[in-house]
Amino acid sequence: MNDAGKLVSIDENGHLTASGINEEDLIISLLQSNNYLLAGAVGLNINYANRTFNRLQNATALSMGSDFDQFLMYGGRKRCNVDDDGTITAFYGENNYVEDGSNGQVMVYQPKFYYKRLLLETETASKGQIIRHESLILSPTKYEGFKVAPIFSTSEGELDYVLLSAYEGTITNDKMTSVAGSKPTTNITISEAETAATARGNGWHITNMAAEATNQMLEIVEFGSMNG
Repeated sequence: MNDAGKLVSIDENGHLTASGINEEDLIISLLQSNNYLLAGAVGLNINYANRTFNRLQNATALSMGSDFDQFLMYGGRKRCNVDDDGTITAFYGENNYVEDGSNGQVMVYQPKFYYKRLLLETETASKGQIIRHESLILSPTKYEGFKVAPIFSTSEGELDYVLLSAYEGTITNDKMTSVAGSKPTTNITISEAETAATARGNGWHITNMAAEATNQMLEIVEFGSMNG
């Protein structure tokens, strides 16, 4: 019973024996190794104490920018025009794509992805846990132990994609808009902004922590740094 949770190995006599390492430790070790790659996965090892960063998984030899376009959560991210009912009317590069609002709101199409945080060094504090060293790994595929990025999780299930604002919000005719050339509306409350966003139709909202967390994870891994 003392060996519960340990992986099983076989000794030189063919007997089953506890391996001395548990499954979570093995997963951490494998995901930190450049010899064990998950298809489509990219990551970053973040040592907060030493302020050092090392790329992991398929990101090891990459630089920020077009190198990451091969991964769906990056290369599949593109601007588009969206009707109030959520219909995508055009993607960037298509003939009818415009940014003046005449073909719908200007949004950023973001495909779903999953993430895994490996906590490598922590401290217990009076108000919670302090993370000193961790690794963050992103993947378009849901591997064992990975969670879907927060913005794609709903009470009805996981979303295949979300539409993020391409521009800061401007209220026009009592509705929040995301179009080029408009100055953001200021001096309003969060409640007033949300009302203007939902006035556009079902599913429209102002940004929230789930959206910000999604963007931050993508940024940190691609830039290879916490300096945004």
